[in-house]
Amino acid sequence: MLKRFYTMMAAALMMMALPFAGASAMEKQANIQADMQAQKASVYIVMYHADWCGSCKVLAPHMSEARGMLDEETAMKVEFIKFDLTDEASKEATKEMAQEKGFGDVYANAAKTGSKTGYGDIFGADMQKRGKITKSFSAAEIVGAIKSAIAADE
Repeated sequence: MLKRFYTMMAAALMMMALPFAGASAMEKQANIQADMQAQKASVYIVMYHADWCGSCKVLAPHMSEARGMLDEETAMKVEFIKFDLTDEASKEATKEMAQEKGFGDVYANAAKTGSKTGYGDIFGADMQKRGKITKSFSAAEIVGAIKSAIAADE
């Protein structure tokens, strides 16, 4: 049964890769950004996380509560992205995911700064930074920051 599942997953992944088969890196990035626009997210929250990070452990429940506080319309405009910087394996997986989602440059900048964790950056659909979320934010303040970023993009 697992073999069939993995076979189906591999086939699905190959089908997803077909549009990019002969594309240059620039074309791939443009396609990814076009896909992001099609998803209608106008705000992206990139959380910099590590399992060993104390600030991450403080911030996580506030983020979870904030996500639950978002009304459906607002929630549809937000995508949460987690950069797991716990160890080398998770960093490599995160790097690949970031590139797939169009956040390769954001990840590269995070890597340059020593992969600090325990906070989040808010980006607009234009990939411009709109704000920052830290462990000192309450869930209500996180929701406010998200709504402000959405309003700035509309």
